[in-house]
Amino acid sequence: MAYSPNDQWIASGGFDGRATLWDAKSGHRLIVFAGHNGAINAVSFSPDSQRIVTGSDDHTARVWQTESGKETATLKGHNGRIYAVAFSPDGQWIVTGSDDQTAKVWRADSGVEVLTLPTQPANASRSDKGPPTMDVNLQRLVRYFAAAGQTPGRTNSSASFNPPVKGADLSKMPATPDAARSHSK
Repeated sequence: MAYSPNDQWIASGGFDGRATLWDAKSGHRLIVFAGHNGAINAVSFSPDSQRIVTGSDDHTARVWQTESGKETATLKGHNGRIYAVAFSPDGQWIVTGSDDQTAKVWRADSGVEVLTLPTQPANASRSDKGPPTMDVNLQRLVRYFAAAGQTPGRTNSSASFNPPVKGADLSKMPATPDAARSHSK
């Protein structure tokens, strides 16, 4: 679940592959976002509350217009269930975390993958009762987004990875989004 930064909406994900937008004051269902072929594990609002990103068992994340319910991008590239999604503070980037032991950075407007960040399991002996615990060096991501002219801003309730992503080696991560784009060509 996620609460919109404008305090108007709540978004939830379901086992049926649908996300729902709720009116935060009345509790009325406003829009159902349908398109995933697996359970939705993560939802997040853009900083301006105009978009929602959802992450699913179907290995995709999808970006939706909040008020119309229209899907604007499908983020394909993970080889595992997506358990974490977040927008950057300016809404231009999306980060996804998956049980394929990667985190990915995407352009929010086009859905183009910009960067893959390898992660490592926190412990090799996990039970099958839930996703592996992983951790991404979020300070490095903050510096990366800051290089794009972004400044820290208000974050919503799901702006951090849940579960957290641990043990990533981001030492080879390009210093800026422009360097990431040239690196991925």
